[in-house]
Amino acid sequence: MQNGIIHTYLLTRQLNILLRVLGSRLTKLDSEVFFLPAYSPELNPDEYLNGDLKTGVHSKPPARDTSQLKKKVCSHMKTLQKSPARAKILYRKRD
Repeated sequence: MQNGIIHTYLLTRQLNILLRVLGSRLTKLDSEVFFLPAYSPELNPDEYLNGDLKTGVHSKPPARDTSQLKKKVCSHMKTLQKSPARAKILYRKRD
């Protein structure tokens, strides 16, 4: 659970320390820091593909080992590859 409250808190705390230490250097480099939400699929369309893959893999009987899981993932990705219209839907712009 990478977006758990404790992980987010620790990361934010560490980042704030780093920014304080590097602050003057970042200003000299004309750099900016942008904070993005922890989970924002609209900023990363790959998240829709990941969600579709998870749904496809979990909709069938569970894999019992890594090789079965790999086969299920490859099978789902080949299905998408053969259906460009479906893949295109995953990457359409969302408002």
